[in-house]
Amino acid sequence: MFGMRKGGACPSLPDEDAFSCCAPPPSFLQAFLTGAKQNFARKYLIPIDLIDFDYEVKDKPGDCDQPHEDGVLINGLFLEAAAWDNIAHCLCESQPKVCKCLLDLD
Repeated sequence: MFGMRKGGACPSLPDEDAFSCCAPPPSFLQAFLTGAKQNFARKYLIPIDLIDFDYEVKDKPGDCDQPHEDGVLINGLFLEAAAWDNIAHCLCESQPKVCKCLLDLD
């Protein structure tokens, strides 16, 4: 399952783990976000409890060509109960009966 999760692929529906592999385990997500906070806190000597996240969707060509001085770039984000409007560059309502969808910026 890890190989499928890492590659972003989901197994066919008859597989009992089909749904669980489509999203990262919560512990991985928590560790990733904590690591990002720790890096920022150490760089600027700020207590980690005072740090919060600010999100910016980079959806234009070339937006992610250069690394940022602070923060992290992620690819393959799933939205729950929402979708991304590529034209208006904002969140919108998801399609009926769709709980999770990939934030597809192509």
